[in-house]
Amino acid sequence: MGKLLKRFGGQISNVSLDYEVWREMDLNYHFSKMKRYCAIKNVFVIDEMGFGLTSEQWLVVWFKKNYEKLGFEKIAEEQTPEYSKLKEKLRFKKFPDFVALRKGKWLRVEVECFSHQYFFSHDPNYADIVLCYEETKNLGDIEVISLNKVLEVDELIVKGEIPLFLYIYDDEFRQDYDEKMANHVRDMGKMLK
Repeated sequence: MGKLLKRFGGQISNVSLDYEVWREMDLNYHFSKMKRYCAIKNVFVIDEMGFGLTSEQWLVVWFKKNYEKLGFEKIAEEQTPEYSKLKEKLRFKKFPDFVALRKGKWLRVEVECFSHQYFFSHDPNYADIVLCYEETKNLGDIEVISLNKVLEVDELIVKGEIPLFLYIYDDEFRQDYDEKMANHVRDMGKMLK
């Protein structure tokens, strides 16, 4: 599968769908096909949990629930009393998102959507580990843990992107949408006359 889905909560490959138009479609039928795409194209659909994914927030929530799957025994999230105590004890100056215990050693963990974003706002000594949706750049001595590798999937999309995903990969969905959109545009034209 091509690398079309390099965003969370945004446009997929410059495709933008009209909400009113695709809501007129038989979504139960089309969305039932998504299970097949999840298996065939190895896609994991993320539940948006109400706040969208223009940032790494879903990954933060996932990490708090699943850190043991990554080999960590314990974690402390930034702005918690435990984190503050560990920060003082370990004597680090920056504020990575988490401090996590693995094999008896406390490590600084920063969460980013994609690994290449780490250096946009952090120096190399900011964290020991970068947790991301997908590794897009090797970070040298910084360990990168990517969710798509952990889950063994090719693509991650949020629930709200299912119509966009189907538009790209499902010919029947695209044809149905395009017909409804043409009718919508025609009806709008009639209203303007």
